[in-house]
Amino acid sequence: YDPKLDDPALIAALKSDCFYIGALGSKKTQAARLARMRAEGFGDNELARIRGPVGLNIGARSPAEIAVIGHGDNDVAMFARSGLSIAMGNASPEVRQAADLVTESNQENGFAAAIKRLILGGECSKTQVETARAGRTW
Repeated sequence: YDPKLDDPALIAALKSDCFYIGALGSKKTQAARLARMRAEGFGDNELARIRGPVGLNIGARSPAEIAVIGHGDNDVAMFARSGLSIAMGNASPEVRQAADLVTESNQENGFAAAIKRLILGGECSKTQVETARAGRTW
């Protein structure tokens, strides 16, 4: 949620004809984001295109209550703030090392596998997450 990174992307998206613009963060973050975009000259109709905060309402009150999945070097900072970080199997060794867990690669549907384990209850309990953290992979 760094404006130095987010705002240029939002400005480009708002100037394009992309069909969906979604942004993560809290309601407070979304209000600040919209204020910055308004200061950039965007009006109500344009700002209404920014959906946010997006994601599932899990009742989290802090980043420590959120699980995140990523694969890029830019995800390492997000990993550090989250309660549970999961790297894709095809991530660089540095990104995998920074994560709590490593799932399968993109080619092996690692994102879907992680969601199944964590959210859909397919294979993962709290004990299994703690065990997996110790070994770093599922």
